[in-house]
Amino acid sequence: MDATLFFSLFFILCIIYISISFFVSKSVKSVEDYFLAGRNLGFFQISISLIATQLGGGFILGISDQAYKFGYYGLFYVFGICLGFMLLGFGIASKLRAFNVDTIAQLFEVYYDSKFLRKMASLTSILSLTGIFAAQIIGSKCLLVSLNLYNPILFIGLWFLIIVYAMLGGFKAIVQSDIIQLSLIILVFLSLFVLDLIFNFSQTLSVFKFGWTNPIFLRDIKLQEIVGIAIIPALYSLIEQDLAQVFFASKNGKLAKVSALFASVFLLFFALVPLYFGIKSRMLGFDIGITSNALITLFDRQYDSLVVVLVTYGVLAAIISTANGVLCAISSNIVKDFDLPKLSSSNQLILSKVVMFLVGIIGIILAFNFSDIIQVLIDSYSVPISSILISLLALYFYADPTQKNKIRFSKTAAYLSFFGGLITFLTLLFLKKNMLFSAEIDALLVSLTCYILGFLVDCFNRTKS
Repeated sequence: MDATLFFSLFFILCIIYISISFFVSKSVKSVEDYFLAGRNLGFFQISISLIATQLGGGFILGISDQAYKFGYYGLFYVFGICLGFMLLGFGIASKLRAFNVDTIAQLFEVYYDSKFLRKMASLTSILSLTGIFAAQIIGSKCLLVSLNLYNPILFIGLWFLIIVYAMLGGFKAIVQSDIIQLSLIILVFLSLFVLDLIFNFSQTLSVFKFGWTNPIFLRDIKLQEIVGIAIIPALYSLIEQDLAQVFFASKNGKLAKVSALFASVFLLFFALVPLYFGIKSRMLGFDIGITSNALITLFDRQYDSLVVVLVTYGVLAAIISTANGVLCAISSNIVKDFDLPKLSSSNQLILSKVVMFLVGIIGIILAFNFSDIIQVLIDSYSVPISSILISLLALYFYADPTQKNKIRFSKTAAYLSFFGGLITFLTLLFLKKNMLFSAEIDALLVSLTCYILGFLVDCFNRTKS
């Protein structure tokens, strides 16, 4: 496939997205409209946005590579995402909507009475989401390298246009483009899977059997690593700003809950598609090398060039849909959680767009220094899980958003939990050692212990006074 032709077609697609974004931007009148779509999303829009947030490069390309290496164990990453969505669907999503805040970090000021912790929580979220944004760019680069389509100048130009269309219309435009992109993803990959099922039924059964029974998938597997791949995404989904912003933007808590459960079921079933093609690539004996991908290698060698083009656009659509939601979340953290100059409504909107553009450019620069998609995602999850998860879980279970006079939770507990977990994680990461489990889980246990100690200290001080 000719790289210039490919990028020319994709640039045309980006121009269409920019046109949609420009049209949507005319209805964006405030910063709340820009970041939260006026808090008016319905079931369909919420579900699409939640699925798009997760269905990126790490999902399709990452799962196919994990399936190539570990067979059915490649689903553990998906199990983690779906478990997180189920926890959200069973109550946490509606609680997030009821808090009526703009960012997750804002809860630290509202309930723990600490502007400093709000900024620190926001900073960990920004660093984490920047890693996830970079992972999407890495995924697109791996995709193009696999097909010998990679051209640095055209690649940067492509992502520049993607950032521009996200910047123009904000979250409203992102939701509209997600609908188009997700439709393309489902149409391409489900069609190919169903066609394989119909015309190569015996081979399809052989692929699933191969993934289940072949001992080569157990040769290099480490249970600790696999469990970590499942648990970390589940925990992170409870605190990540790009998911939370969807719930903040929903019409009500009930819609938020139902949409989270629907997204969980959809992602679990859709994951069978990249799993199948990853295992098939291994069964056919394809060597994917260091920079290639199992799914793309399979289609490039086994299917017509038109199919390869459709798959490429499908994967890129998945990557872009996730990247834009993350980009919006990072910008929201920066604009909402830090003491930026007091400006008029129109100037705040301009500032928000400038911030989103700059964040996107920084993400492109960072992406050129990493290559492992899943590992970048897991590393990005680790810092906020180690530092802010415990304090937020306490709010999810015990805070009452309906009370006008908010009950203040233990500030001491939040401080000790944040710094105890963060310092433990960074220390274990630096020493490349674990105490009991992985560095993330060990740090999380320390964070929990510190929260309990801080809570007891505050209780003792109140009793004493």
